[in-house]
Amino acid sequence: MTAGGPPISADGLERALACIRPLVLGHGGNIEIVDVDNGVVTVELTGACEACPNIAMTYAGSIRTFLMEVPGVMDVKCRRMHASERTLDRIAHMLGARPFE
Repeated sequence: MTAGGPPISADGLERALACIRPLVLGHGGNIEIVDVDNGVVTVELTGACEACPNIAMTYAGSIRTFLMEVPGVMDVKCRRMHASERTLDRIAHMLGARPFE
């Protein structure tokens, strides 16, 4: 699935999302992987997530942290994420999640 690093397992990505998706679905949203390129996984939050004021917390706290654990994933991007990387790093730190480097 990637062209420059180790291959990223689609099963690995789905297992990571399976840890997060029930929480997001419970709030009327969903998570979709829209691209995997050179170790970068791009996700999109849909449904109720599109208007949620806590989207940055969900992304920085859970989604990115779980997906970064999948071998070969070097970074996780989220469409419609308008918070700066510095803000996202502060949120991740506050939540005890994986820091943004």
